[in-house]
Amino acid sequence: MRSAVPSLALCVAVMALIPPVEAQVAAEQRQTHPTLLEWIQRDQAVGRMVDSPERAAAGATLHRDVIAAVKAVRVAEDAKAAAGLKSALCLPAPGTTELDSAEIGKWFYSRPPSEYSGTLDQVIAGFLADRFPCP
Repeated sequence: MRSAVPSLALCVAVMALIPPVEAQVAAEQRQTHPTLLEWIQRDQAVGRMVDSPERAAAGATLHRDVIAAVKAVRVAEDAKAAAGLKSALCLPAPGTTELDSAEIGKWFYSRPPSEYSGTLDQVIAGFLADRFPCP
């Protein structure tokens, strides 16, 4: 299946790996993060929409969900590092690596149904561990 978020590749790379601003983190932690199934269903609904401001807004929301999930993983990994704990993933320095929307979409849509109830944060953590494993 094809992801309906073509602009994801443009911004995810830089924004997703930038350390989050404290105010943004607090706001995002108060939000309920969607499950993978919810995100996929919304992505498919956006894909069926005609080109319109509503479609653009819905696509932007999907994009923000992915950005928030990547930031949440970055915060968790930074906390692990500060506590001296080992991690299964080694994120690159902020702003140095690009993530491609096709790659992320392929990962989301290739997950087995047993992972559909996981939050986007959990699925992104798996994606990043696969993409950036520690040596």
